[in-house]
Amino acid sequence: MDTLCKHFGRLEKEHYQQLRANIREMEQLCGRVRAEDAAALDLLVRPVRDRASAAARDFLLLHSDSSPTLATRQPGCASSSCHSVNDEGDKAESGRQSQLHLPEIPADQNAAESWDNLEGDLKELSSLVTEFSLLVHSQQEKIDSIEDNINTASTNVEEGTKSLGKVCIFECVCGNILKQLFHLHGQDVVHKNKKLLFKLTFFLAADT
Repeated sequence: MDTLCKHFGRLEKEHYQQLRANIREMEQLCGRVRAEDAAALDLLVRPVRDRASAAARDFLLLHSDSSPTLATRQPGCASSSCHSVNDEGDKAESGRQSQLHLPEIPADQNAAESWDNLEGDLKELSSLVTEFSLLVHSQQEKIDSIEDNINTASTNVEEGTKSLGKVCIFECVCGNILKQLFHLHGQDVVHKNKKLLFKLTFFLAADT
């Protein structure tokens, strides 16, 4: 029974630490979500948060209702030596209880099932929080990827706009040159050099 109490104490501490760590992690992840998605996220998180609160309340309720001692005397021993042994055993058992500070593990079947159910709920809650954490991290990676693609597209559009602007400038320059050639040498010279001028214009635009 003493070993069982120690095991129960470690289990109790581990569950509470895990539950608190999961809740803290959930709050940190919620803080990373954008403001416009907060309402939808709250609908997703609220059931898990409510289950965590209910599990903690049930655990504390069972803890407070437990008896502080496990020691019981065995009936049917009437001699003074037997009473002395039992008294010493009770004192030793009581000393161990005061050092462990552990609640009594309920003996009836219903209470024992309640402990088992609570342990299962805490494990399930831990699993849900872990899945939620992975989901948020996955969505964050997708958001980061989308933002990178948007930034890349924006950069490409900006570069394309600059290139078009350069082409327009060179087209204007080319048009002015053609007009001057037309006035100086006539239409035949313009037709002969028109393609060459346009090729030169696009070559210069691409090179810059």
